[in-house]
Amino acid sequence: MPLFRDLPNLQQTMTFVILEHNKFMHSRAAFHAYRTKLAYSNLTIRYLSSHVLGDRDKALWVVGHELGHFMIRDGIEGHAEFAAERIRWRAPRPAALLLSKR
Repeated sequence: MPLFRDLPNLQQTMTFVILEHNKFMHSRAAFHAYRTKLAYSNLTIRYLSSHVLGDRDKALWVVGHELGHFMIRDGIEGHAEFAAERIRWRAPRPAALLLSKR
């Protein structure tokens, strides 16, 4: 089975829900997602802790990882991280954004 299956329909929606960290911890327990600290997903909804927005690197890591799950359509962490590395590599860096505006 190939790691990258057919890409999802570009019109398919994905919802990110950002919860205050304490509410995230309670909802995480309700879904029995005990191994995660910052994000978990339920079908097409990605639940993120407000701590994800603490800094750019953390946000890029978590959102990239969740997008990796979406792109490969499975729940295997290693596969999602492999896809996330490609997403993060393609994300513009702040210095690159400044140079491109000249």
